[in-house]
Amino acid sequence: MATSARIRRFQPSDEKLVLFAIAKANMEALAVANRKAYFHPLVLSLWVALSCVFVEFMQWWPSHLPGWLGYLRPIPAFASMAVPIMFLIDWINRPYFEKITQNVIRNSDLRNITNHYSKSPGSGFWMLEYGDKFVGLIALDASPSNSSEKSTKTGFIRHFYVDEPYRPADIQNDLLRHAVNYAFKTSSTLERVEAPDSPLIPYLRPCFRNAGFALDHHTEVYNMTLLNTILANDSYKYPFLIIQSSLAQSALPILNYVISQDVSNKTKPRKVILFCLLYSPSTLWNGPQNSGLQLYNWTDRVPGFYQGDLHEDMLEIIAKHFENSDEPTTVILDSVDTLLHDIGATHSTYKFLTKLNNLIKTNTKSRFIIHTQSPSPLVPLLTQTNFSASLVHLIAHPPSLISHMARDLFVPPPPLSPEVKFWNVFIPMSERVHDTEHLVFGSSGEGCGHPNEIAAEVIIRDAFGRKRGVERILEGWSPQGTVEILQLESLSHIVHKEKEAVSAGPDPTKDLPFNLNLTTSQQESRAQVPLPYVHEGQSLPQPDISGAIFYDPDSADDIDDDDPDEDLDI
Repeated sequence: MATSARIRRFQPSDEKLVLFAIAKANMEALAVANRKAYFHPLVLSLWVALSCVFVEFMQWWPSHLPGWLGYLRPIPAFASMAVPIMFLIDWINRPYFEKITQNVIRNSDLRNITNHYSKSPGSGFWMLEYGDKFVGLIALDASPSNSSEKSTKTGFIRHFYVDEPYRPADIQNDLLRHAVNYAFKTSSTLERVEAPDSPLIPYLRPCFRNAGFALDHHTEVYNMTLLNTILANDSYKYPFLIIQSSLAQSALPILNYVISQDVSNKTKPRKVILFCLLYSPSTLWNGPQNSGLQLYNWTDRVPGFYQGDLHEDMLEIIAKHFENSDEPTTVILDSVDTLLHDIGATHSTYKFLTKLNNLIKTNTKSRFIIHTQSPSPLVPLLTQTNFSASLVHLIAHPPSLISHMARDLFVPPPPLSPEVKFWNVFIPMSERVHDTEHLVFGSSGEGCGHPNEIAAEVIIRDAFGRKRGVERILEGWSPQGTVEILQLESLSHIVHKEKEAVSAGPDPTKDLPFNLNLTTSQQESRAQVPLPYVHEGQSLPQPDISGAIFYDPDSADDIDDDDPDEDLDI
């Protein structure tokens, strides 16, 4: 009996195979990127140059003395130089693709594949098999949970992979055609299907074209700042967030935005547990009562006037919540400085926060947000990797600090100035809290002209991948949300400086009795004047080197024969 191919729906037993195939599909792009880099002209030039240097050092140039094998002497040098270059290229490219792969695997559609791809009639996850061998997979998501206006009319191909031995048979065309036909037949609202295309996955581009797909647009960024991604309610990549305010600039608008994003999002609801120790609940949340917000107003629990144990109560609430529920949860603590004042010791406060963080991390969908004031003795402890490997530290600065640097120090924010130059000036200046407060509230300060606008310094330490480097960016916050730093209204004068109109005065050469410039006839006459020097080709007269110097002594000279002047002996 001949072996047949079949396309079937995803089964829960296929989960491990699916995750492996999706990871393999993303890492396959790494191999393509490496191959493209290997044959880049600059890389080839570097390889040849290093190989020649190595050949010269080892004296392995071709020679005819040992016979024809002597002409092969440089080959080991060229081969040995290729290995470290290939390793270096892979070492540079691999963390990027590993991060993409981990993000895709942790995406919400792969947490529960069966439930996610059964939300809409047009959605589906299919497996392609040839006999008992796995060939490929495709996932088409037409569910309305894409949080966009066109989500109910547009389907998205989330995953598409065919194993390499079966690609020459174009079996990927059949798999794509099956998914698209199923989506349009079963969904009455679906109007179009979109799919990502990449030059690093070359076998899919002809497949999409054969199925009738057309290039819609190239990948661009539409007002998507990194801060907006961090504050998103599905930001599982950043489980620990520190929001730091100061006397000169409050970060409460950002904290209010985070709460509203988690509570008001109907497509991706998220539980919010808010502990108010410093600010009243109305300051942090001014919306209506919501079942997704669990609020504890403990501003009146002052040590010495409250008999209970605030810290044990907080730990009990968090532990009880995560025991009874595994829903995505955001725990917000405002503020740790008040907590430090209540406990009285920095070390004890840090131990309590460590216990609280460990309880929150039992749920992989949870996020811990701490609000603090600047300066705070707890911030250096909370930013250590011992507390949390992943970290987002958001520091609110007044826009007047950026304006002062651009006006008085001639250091505007990037991209108007180099990032290295800007951060070398900005970091030490922002750490001088007193000077920053003087810029805002001093006698010559600019004041809080735009209280809702914030210059947000964001420090990111990503726990994914092998590189745990620290990234530092500067973005803006306005009542409309996150924007680029130069889009803030209070900093618009940096980009759009008013140009002073320079009044054109009278021409000083207008009424002169003589000409400053020569006319054409005057230039021709000047060109006909013989030059006062010898032209090229004429030899200069040689001086007579056989001459002598004659001197006639006068009455003042000493002509005594016994003591003649030595200076006259020429």
